[in-house]
Amino acid sequence: MTRYRDREEAGTEYYYIIENPADHAIGTVRIYDFQGPSFVWGSWIIKRGSPLLVAISSALRVYDFAFYDLGFTQAHLEVRRKNRTAFAFHRRFGAEITHSDDLDHFLRITRESYETVRPRYARAIGAETPDRWPVSQP
Repeated sequence: MTRYRDREEAGTEYYYIIENPADHAIGTVRIYDFQGPSFVWGSWIIKRGSPLLVAISSALRVYDFAFYDLGFTQAHLEVRRKNRTAFAFHRRFGAEITHSDDLDHFLRITRESYETVRPRYARAIGAETPDRWPVSQP
């Protein structure tokens, strides 16, 4: 965790704890691998049994932070072929396959494609711009 904090202070990575409305930690997510206009997000772990809205709201917060606060214009993602749930989730958020190999699908989502789907997912969690996201820095 100390090395994560060092990378965050250097502006090369951000690590978050996902919380429920009662401020209980129920997951993690990280933004990292900054390459010019692009970033990766991952280390996305959500406690089993958490509502689907936690996944949606944490993804919205990640994209909003990376696109609007950090100024990135796209995300590059690597998803294991066997992880069909994660693959489908990213595709619903507008990710396109750039290429695949035997192990992984490589995806890209642009800010523009995100902005196309964002209103639908923001409505799903109950607000266009939520006052309090269930994601906070440690």
